[in-house]
Amino acid sequence: MKRLLTARSIAALKPGSARYYVSDTGGSTRGNGTLLLAIDPSGRRSWIFRYSVGEAKTRLKLGLYGDGEGYLSLEQARKRAGELSGIHDEHRDVRAFIDRQKKREQAEQRAREKAQATAAEHTLEKLCNLYVDRLQAAGKGAARDAANVFKNWVFQTEYASLPAAQLSSEDIADLLRPLSAARKLRSSGKLRSYLRSAYQTAVKARSDGSIPIEWKAFNVRANPVADVPTLGKARTLNRTLNDGELAAYLKRVRALESVVRGPLLLASLWAGQRAQQVLRLRAADVDLKAGTVLLFDPKGKRTAPRPHLLPLIGEAKQIVERLLQERQARIARAKEENRTLREPDLLFAPTDRPTDATSLSGAVGDICKAMLAADPPEASGPFSMRDVRRTAETKLAQLGIGKEVRAHLLSHGIFGIQDQAYNRYEFAPEKNAALTTWLAELARIEGGEPKASNVIQMPGRLA
Repeated sequence: MKRLLTARSIAALKPGSARYYVSDTGGSTRGNGTLLLAIDPSGRRSWIFRYSVGEAKTRLKLGLYGDGEGYLSLEQARKRAGELSGIHDEHRDVRAFIDRQKKREQAEQRAREKAQATAAEHTLEKLCNLYVDRLQAAGKGAARDAANVFKNWVFQTEYASLPAAQLSSEDIADLLRPLSAARKLRSSGKLRSYLRSAYQTAVKARSDGSIPIEWKAFNVRANPVADVPTLGKARTLNRTLNDGELAAYLKRVRALESVVRGPLLLASLWAGQRAQQVLRLRAADVDLKAGTVLLFDPKGKRTAPRPHLLPLIGEAKQIVERLLQERQARIARAKEENRTLREPDLLFAPTDRPTDATSLSGAVGDICKAMLAADPPEASGPFSMRDVRRTAETKLAQLGIGKEVRAHLLSHGIFGIQDQAYNRYEFAPEKNAALTTWLAELARIEGGEPKASNVIQMPGRLA
């Protein structure tokens, strides 16, 4: 019999001499299975989901009717039946789909347990010892020094027993903090250098067959030491790249084949935006019709990231359009393979994993080394992502872009009660004009053209 079941009608159902079933008309989608309530001669009531595959009908037990733990209420049963109806509509054989899902979950659980067991074995202390062994095998005189530094400043800490792959840049900074307090700046520099080299070897082991397999077992995907500054005397922050250095840098960025190429190139095209913010760009933050992208700046003491609107013009627009197409392709592939993307809205997640920010500084560091090693050298000295950003702002100032517009374009700190609480002007026209001027300057630099003999002051809020 069929009826729209209620708690009262279920209570009124009397047991018979044999099991019988009552169909609930509110518990499934028509054509995609039926929710049944089975009533046994003993009075026990249980939920069944019945569906068809071809001519064959299959019944799937859902659970006993009732309230409380271990039972399914009418509302819960209908919800579960609705889920199964959706599975039937898409996959037809519900039981086979559930069996496949269980096997997949069991395999994933085994993989997680194996990864956890492996991580627990591959601690920071083990990584440090392996690095010392590598130095000794290579006949490096630094092996003994590294062993002493690790013994004095790592092995006695809580971090020594932690999985090496799970340590963050913050953990490394905390590890170096006692040396700073003791003013042991040379020792801190050595520890940072040795740790960075050890981690970098583990990262490279994933793709470098010349590194022994035991390094790969650490499963280190990014170097947490890369973004931790040396605790010694801070260097003067005045490094800027000249036109030749900037052209060489951009040429090498364009030649990159890894995922960091996109955020580094966009950061430059957007006049020195923080590449880490570009890295977190999501499809929902792109408005192609309006020609804008919305970045979020968490820097400083803000409790929430500050929205930062940028014009989307020129080559940057072409890059973002391509990234949006690649994202749609990833989503389509995932749907075909019946898997869920971890962060489907991210534009920079080609392997279904968000790209780590430390990869950006590492890539810039590698470019810097290559430029310094070139014959003839392409750079007069070392530089970092911060120096590239400083170069962009310096050139914007030389091009006549005023301080206030630069502050809004590059998402600098906005100070004063007037700007923080009352001024909600987005500076969209000024940003667009500034970026247009900047892109023309980049084209000149990359094209190797000489500087113009005159610079035209831009109108508006530029003073």
